[in-house]
Amino acid sequence: MKKILYFPIKLIFIFIPNNFHFLIEKFFNKLRIFSMKYSYNFEKIVNLKIEDTSFKIFLRKKNIQGHSVYSPMSDNKYVYEISIITCLKSLIKNKDNVVFADLGSFVGYYAIYVAKLFGDTKKVYAFESNEDYCDDIYKSMQLNDLKNIKIFKEILSDKAEDQIFYREFSINKNILESEDFKSEEYYEDLKKFGKVKKTKTLDSLLDNEPEKPNILKVDVHGAEGKIFAGANNLLKNDVEAILLELHSEKFIKNFSEGHNRVKIILNLINKGFSCYLINPFRELDDSGNDESYLKNAKKLKWKKISNLNLDDLLFGRDKDLFILCLKDSIDIKSLDCF
Repeated sequence: MKKILYFPIKLIFIFIPNNFHFLIEKFFNKLRIFSMKYSYNFEKIVNLKIEDTSFKIFLRKKNIQGHSVYSPMSDNKYVYEISIITCLKSLIKNKDNVVFADLGSFVGYYAIYVAKLFGDTKKVYAFESNEDYCDDIYKSMQLNDLKNIKIFKEILSDKAEDQIFYREFSINKNILESEDFKSEEYYEDLKKFGKVKKTKTLDSLLDNEPEKPNILKVDVHGAEGKIFAGANNLLKNDVEAILLELHSEKFIKNFSEGHNRVKIILNLINKGFSCYLINPFRELDDSGNDESYLKNAKKLKWKKISNLNLDDLLFGRDKDLFILCLKDSIDIKSLDCF
Protein backbone atom coordinates (compact mmCIF):
# COMPACT_ATOMS: atom_id res chain seq x y z
CA MET A 1 0.00 0.00 0.00
CA LYS A 2 2.82 2.40 0.89
CA LYS A 3 4.51 1.81 -2.48
CA ILE A 4 1.22 2.34 -4.34
CA LEU A 5 0.63 5.69 -2.62
CA TYR A 6 4.24 6.88 -2.77
CA PHE A 7 4.47 7.77 -6.48
CA PRO A 8 1.15 9.69 -6.84
CA ILE A 9 1.97 11.72 -3.70
CA LYS A 10 5.49 12.40 -4.98
CA LEU A 11 4.05 13.58 -8.29
CA ILE A 12 1.67 15.97 -6.51
CA PHE A 13 4.52 17.43 -4.44
CA ILE A 14 6.53 18.19 -7.61
CA PHE A 15 3.92 20.78 -8.58
CA ILE A 16 3.62 22.34 -5.10
CA PRO A 17 5.93 25.32 -4.44
CA ASN A 18 8.72 24.59 -1.97
CA ASN A 19 7.59 27.24 0.50
CA PHE A 20 4.32 25.29 1.01
CA HIS A 21 6.06 22.03 1.94
CA PHE A 22 6.71 23.22 5.48
CA LEU A 23 3.05 24.18 5.96
CA ILE A 24 1.89 20.78 4.69
CA GLU A 25 4.31 19.00 7.00
CA LYS A 26 3.10 21.12 9.92
CA PHE A 27 -0.55 20.35 9.09
CA PHE A 28 -0.02 16.57 8.96
CA ASN A 29 2.04 16.63 12.14
CA LYS A 30 -0.81 18.42 13.96
CA LEU A 31 -3.27 15.93 12.48
CA ARG A 32 -1.11 13.05 13.78
CA ILE A 33 -0.96 14.54 17.28
CA PHE A 34 -4.72 15.20 17.29
CA SER A 35 -5.44 11.62 16.19
CA MET A 36 -3.12 10.24 18.88
CA LYS A 37 -4.67 12.35 21.66
CA TYR A 38 -8.19 11.54 20.48
CA SER A 39 -7.39 7.84 20.88
CA TYR A 40 -6.78 8.49 24.61
CA ASN A 41 -10.56 8.82 25.00
CA PHE A 42 -10.98 5.05 24.56
CA GLU A 43 -9.95 1.96 26.49
CA LYS A 44 -7.06 0.10 24.94
CA ILE A 45 -5.18 -3.15 25.38
CA VAL A 46 -1.54 -2.84 24.35
CA ASN A 47 0.51 -5.87 23.38
CA LEU A 48 4.04 -5.61 24.76
CA LYS A 49 7.08 -7.80 24.33
CA ILE A 50 10.47 -7.76 26.05
CA GLU A 51 12.66 -10.35 24.33
CA ASP A 52 10.72 -13.64 24.64
CA THR A 53 8.26 -12.38 27.26
CA SER A 54 4.95 -11.16 25.82
CA PHE A 55 2.27 -9.53 27.94
CA LYS A 56 -0.75 -7.25 27.73
CA ILE A 57 -1.48 -4.01 29.58
CA PHE A 58 -4.97 -2.57 30.00
CA LEU A 59 -5.28 1.21 29.63
CA ARG A 60 -8.47 2.97 30.71
CA LYS A 61 -9.85 5.85 28.72
CA LYS A 62 -8.45 9.30 29.48
CA ASN A 63 -5.39 7.88 31.22
CA ILE A 64 -3.21 10.31 29.28
CA GLN A 65 0.08 9.28 30.87
CA GLY A 66 -0.62 5.59 30.39
CA HIS A 67 -1.61 5.96 26.75
CA SER A 68 1.29 8.28 25.91
CA VAL A 69 3.87 5.96 27.53
CA TYR A 70 2.67 2.46 26.62
CA SER A 71 0.74 2.84 23.35
CA PRO A 72 3.92 3.74 21.40
CA MET A 73 5.54 0.59 22.84
CA SER A 74 2.89 -1.71 21.39
CA ASP A 75 3.78 -4.26 18.75
CA ASN A 76 7.40 -4.46 19.92
CA LYS A 77 8.38 -0.91 18.88
CA TYR A 78 10.56 -0.17 21.91
CA VAL A 79 10.99 -0.99 25.61
CA TYR A 80 10.10 1.65 28.21
CA GLU A 81 12.83 2.36 30.80
CA ILE A 82 15.22 0.00 29.09
CA SER A 83 17.98 0.78 31.64
CA ILE A 84 15.89 -0.38 34.60
CA ILE A 85 14.52 -3.39 32.70
CA THR A 86 18.06 -4.43 31.73
CA CYS A 87 19.27 -4.17 35.34
CA LEU A 88 16.22 -6.02 36.62
CA LYS A 89 16.84 -8.89 34.18
CA SER A 90 20.45 -9.16 35.34
CA LEU A 91 19.43 -9.19 39.00
CA ILE A 92 16.81 -11.87 38.42
CA LYS A 93 19.29 -13.99 36.50
CA ASN A 94 21.69 -13.85 39.46
CA LYS A 95 19.13 -14.79 42.10
CA ASP A 96 17.32 -18.06 42.85
CA ASN A 97 14.45 -17.02 45.12
CA VAL A 98 13.09 -13.76 43.74
CA VAL A 99 10.18 -12.00 45.42
CA PHE A 100 9.51 -8.76 43.57
CA ALA A 101 7.67 -5.66 44.76
CA ASP A 102 6.65 -2.81 42.45
CA LEU A 103 6.24 0.41 44.47
CA GLY A 104 4.34 3.00 42.46
CA SER A 105 3.03 0.34 40.10
CA PHE A 106 0.82 2.70 38.04
CA VAL A 107 -0.86 0.35 35.49
CA GLY A 108 1.37 -2.60 36.39
CA TYR A 109 4.05 -2.57 33.69
CA TYR A 110 6.80 -4.00 35.92
CA ALA A 111 4.56 -6.24 38.03
CA ILE A 112 2.93 -7.86 35.00
CA TYR A 113 6.27 -8.23 33.20
CA VAL A 114 8.01 -9.96 36.14
CA ALA A 115 5.02 -12.24 36.78
CA LYS A 116 4.97 -13.29 33.11
CA LEU A 117 8.75 -13.67 33.05
CA PHE A 118 8.45 -16.29 35.82
CA GLY A 119 5.35 -17.91 34.37
CA ASP A 120 3.31 -16.81 37.41
CA THR A 121 5.39 -19.07 39.69
CA LYS A 122 6.89 -16.32 41.90
CA LYS A 123 5.19 -13.92 44.31
CA VAL A 124 4.85 -10.36 43.04
CA TYR A 125 3.52 -7.38 45.00
CA ALA A 126 2.10 -4.27 43.35
CA PHE A 127 1.67 -1.13 45.48
CA GLU A 128 -0.46 1.65 44.00
CA SER A 129 -2.28 4.50 45.72
CA ASN A 130 -4.76 5.17 42.90
CA GLU A 131 -7.73 2.79 43.07
CA ASP A 132 -8.50 3.17 39.35
CA TYR A 133 -4.98 2.09 38.45
CA CYS A 134 -5.29 -0.85 40.87
CA ASP A 135 -8.40 -1.93 38.99
CA ASP A 136 -6.42 -1.62 35.75
CA ILE A 137 -3.66 -3.87 37.13
CA TYR A 138 -6.31 -6.45 38.04
CA LYS A 139 -7.71 -6.31 34.48
CA SER A 140 -4.19 -6.80 33.11
CA MET A 141 -3.78 -9.80 35.42
CA GLN A 142 -6.92 -11.31 33.91
CA LEU A 143 -5.74 -10.56 30.37
CA ASN A 144 -2.47 -12.36 31.08
CA ASP A 145 -4.04 -15.18 33.14
CA LEU A 146 -1.97 -14.24 36.21
CA LYS A 147 -2.95 -15.12 39.77
CA ASN A 148 0.22 -14.61 41.82
CA ILE A 149 0.25 -10.79 41.98
CA LYS A 150 -1.03 -9.24 45.21
CA ILE A 151 -2.25 -5.67 44.77
CA PHE A 152 -2.08 -3.21 47.66
CA LYS A 153 -4.45 -0.22 47.23
CA GLU A 154 -2.53 1.90 49.72
CA ILE A 155 -0.73 5.19 50.14
CA LEU A 156 2.70 4.51 51.60
CA SER A 157 4.41 6.83 54.09
CA ASP A 158 6.61 6.80 57.20
CA LYS A 159 3.62 6.59 59.56
CA ALA A 160 -0.16 6.37 59.62
CA GLU A 161 -1.47 9.85 58.78
CA ASP A 162 -4.12 11.57 56.67
CA GLN A 163 -2.96 12.60 53.22
CA ILE A 164 -4.77 14.16 50.28
CA PHE A 165 -4.40 12.18 47.07
CA TYR A 166 -5.35 12.58 43.43
CA ARG A 167 -4.13 10.40 40.56
CA GLU A 168 -0.51 9.49 41.37
CA PHE A 169 0.05 12.34 43.82
CA SER A 170 -0.41 12.18 47.60
CA ILE A 171 0.46 15.06 49.89
CA ASN A 172 0.22 16.30 53.46
CA LYS A 173 -2.42 18.98 54.03
CA ASN A 174 0.08 21.53 55.39
CA ILE A 175 2.17 21.29 52.21
CA LEU A 176 -0.91 21.59 49.98
CA GLU A 177 -1.98 24.76 51.78
CA SER A 178 1.49 26.35 51.79
CA GLU A 179 2.07 29.44 49.65
CA ASP A 180 4.97 27.80 47.78
CA PHE A 181 2.84 24.88 46.61
CA LYS A 182 0.05 27.04 45.17
CA SER A 183 2.18 27.77 42.11
CA GLU A 184 2.57 24.06 41.26
CA GLU A 185 0.78 22.83 38.13
CA TYR A 186 -1.06 20.05 40.01
CA TYR A 187 -2.18 22.27 42.91
CA GLU A 188 -5.64 23.02 41.48
CA ASP A 189 -6.38 19.35 40.73
CA LEU A 190 -5.32 18.24 44.21
CA LYS A 191 -7.35 21.03 45.79
CA LYS A 192 -10.45 20.37 43.69
CA PHE A 193 -10.44 16.59 43.24
CA GLY A 194 -8.23 15.38 46.11
CA LYS A 195 -9.60 12.88 48.63
CA VAL A 196 -8.39 12.17 52.15
CA LYS A 197 -7.03 8.73 52.95
CA LYS A 198 -5.01 7.24 55.80
CA THR A 199 -1.47 6.21 54.89
CA LYS A 200 0.31 3.03 55.94
CA THR A 201 3.93 1.97 56.21
CA LEU A 202 5.52 -0.69 54.05
CA ASP A 203 6.65 -2.53 57.19
CA SER A 204 3.10 -2.72 58.58
CA LEU A 205 1.61 -3.96 55.30
CA LEU A 206 4.19 -6.72 54.80
CA ASP A 207 4.65 -7.73 58.42
CA ASN A 208 2.27 -10.71 58.15
CA GLU A 209 3.20 -11.72 54.60
CA PRO A 210 5.02 -15.08 54.60
CA GLU A 211 7.10 -14.06 51.58
CA LYS A 212 8.95 -10.76 51.93
CA PRO A 213 10.19 -8.95 48.81
CA ASN A 214 13.93 -9.01 48.18
CA ILE A 215 13.91 -6.85 45.03
CA LEU A 216 12.12 -3.49 44.92
CA LYS A 217 11.37 -1.21 41.99
CA VAL A 218 10.55 2.24 43.36
CA ASP A 219 8.99 5.08 41.33
CA VAL A 220 6.80 7.08 43.71
CA HIS A 221 6.99 10.68 42.46
CA GLY A 222 9.04 12.12 45.31
CA ALA A 223 7.51 10.09 48.18
CA GLU A 224 10.58 7.82 48.33
CA GLY A 225 12.00 9.54 51.41
CA LYS A 226 8.93 8.91 53.58
CA ILE A 227 8.36 5.42 52.16
CA PHE A 228 11.90 4.25 52.96
CA ALA A 229 11.58 5.78 56.45
CA GLY A 230 8.54 3.54 56.96
CA ALA A 231 10.32 0.40 55.75
CA ASN A 232 13.22 0.10 58.20
CA ASN A 233 12.64 -3.57 59.05
CA LEU A 234 12.15 -4.64 55.44
CA LEU A 235 15.21 -2.75 54.20
CA LYS A 236 17.37 -4.09 57.01
CA ASN A 237 16.29 -7.74 56.97
CA ASP A 238 14.85 -8.69 53.58
CA VAL A 239 15.55 -6.39 50.63
CA GLU A 240 18.75 -7.10 48.72
CA ALA A 241 18.28 -4.83 45.71
CA ILE A 242 16.41 -1.59 44.95
CA LEU A 243 15.89 -0.14 41.49
CA LEU A 244 15.15 3.45 42.49
CA GLU A 245 13.99 6.32 40.33
CA LEU A 246 15.21 9.20 42.48
CA HIS A 247 13.09 12.26 41.78
CA SER A 248 14.01 15.92 41.77
CA GLU A 249 14.59 17.91 44.94
CA LYS A 250 11.40 19.81 44.18
CA PHE A 251 9.27 16.65 44.12
CA ILE A 252 10.93 15.24 47.23
CA LYS A 253 10.39 18.52 49.10
CA ASN A 254 6.66 18.42 48.26
CA PHE A 255 5.96 14.72 48.74
CA SER A 256 8.60 13.64 51.30
CA GLU A 257 8.52 16.50 53.77
CA GLY A 258 11.77 16.72 55.72
CA HIS A 259 13.78 14.69 53.20
CA ASN A 260 16.09 15.44 50.30
CA ARG A 261 18.16 13.42 47.82
CA VAL A 262 21.26 13.31 50.02
CA LYS A 263 19.32 12.23 53.10
CA ILE A 264 17.54 9.46 51.14
CA ILE A 265 20.76 7.98 49.77
CA LEU A 266 22.58 8.25 53.10
CA ASN A 267 19.67 6.44 54.76
CA LEU A 268 20.08 3.56 52.29
CA ILE A 269 23.86 3.47 52.76
CA ASN A 270 23.34 3.35 56.53
CA LYS A 271 20.97 0.40 56.01
CA GLY A 272 23.82 -1.55 54.42
CA PHE A 273 23.21 -0.79 50.73
CA SER A 274 25.90 0.14 48.25
CA CYS A 275 24.36 2.80 45.98
CA TYR A 276 25.29 3.36 42.34
CA LEU A 277 24.36 6.08 39.85
CA ILE A 278 23.44 4.29 36.59
CA ASN A 279 23.84 5.82 33.13
CA PRO A 280 22.47 6.21 30.55
CA PHE A 281 18.86 6.36 31.74
CA ARG A 282 16.02 8.30 30.09
CA GLU A 283 17.98 9.07 26.95
CA LEU A 284 17.95 5.36 26.03
CA ASP A 285 14.15 5.19 25.66
CA ASP A 286 13.13 4.92 22.00
CA SER A 287 16.77 5.27 20.93
CA GLY A 288 16.80 2.12 18.84
CA ASN A 289 19.30 0.41 21.16
CA ASP A 290 16.91 -1.88 23.07
CA GLU A 291 18.19 -5.16 21.67
CA SER A 292 21.85 -4.19 22.15
CA TYR A 293 21.34 -3.52 25.86
CA LEU A 294 18.99 -6.45 26.48
CA LYS A 295 21.53 -8.82 24.94
CA ASN A 296 24.38 -7.02 26.75
CA ALA A 297 26.15 -6.13 23.51
CA LYS A 298 26.15 -2.62 24.95
CA LYS A 299 26.74 -2.06 28.64
CA LEU A 300 25.34 0.34 31.21
CA LYS A 301 27.82 2.34 33.30
CA TRP A 302 27.88 2.84 37.07
CA LYS A 303 29.48 5.16 39.59
CA LYS A 304 29.55 4.17 43.22
CA ILE A 305 28.10 6.78 45.58
CA SER A 306 29.78 7.49 48.89
CA ASN A 307 29.69 10.13 51.62
CA LEU A 308 32.67 11.77 49.94
CA ASN A 309 31.34 12.13 46.38
CA LEU A 310 27.57 12.29 46.98
CA ASP A 311 27.21 16.07 46.68
CA ASP A 312 29.43 16.21 43.58
CA LEU A 313 27.57 13.39 41.81
CA LEU A 314 24.17 14.99 42.42
CA PHE A 315 25.27 18.54 41.58
CA GLY A 316 23.63 19.82 38.39
CA ARG A 317 21.58 16.64 37.88
CA ASP A 318 18.08 18.06 38.31
CA LYS A 319 16.26 15.38 36.33
CA ASP A 320 15.12 12.02 37.69
CA LEU A 321 18.03 9.65 38.31
CA PHE A 322 18.32 5.88 38.23
CA ILE A 323 19.99 4.65 41.44
CA LEU A 324 20.76 0.95 41.91
CA CYS A 325 21.10 -0.08 45.57
CA LEU A 326 22.65 -3.45 46.43
CA LYS A 327 23.35 -5.33 49.64
CA ASP A 328 26.71 -7.09 50.05
CA SER A 329 25.13 -10.36 48.87
CA ILE A 330 25.10 -8.94 45.30
CA ASP A 331 28.33 -7.79 43.64
CA ILE A 332 27.59 -5.22 40.94
CA LYS A 333 30.46 -6.65 38.87
CA SER A 334 28.58 -9.96 38.68
CA LEU A 335 25.68 -8.34 36.81
CA ASP A 336 26.06 -8.83 33.07
CA CYS A 337 24.39 -5.52 32.19
CA PHE A 338 27.58 -3.67 33.24
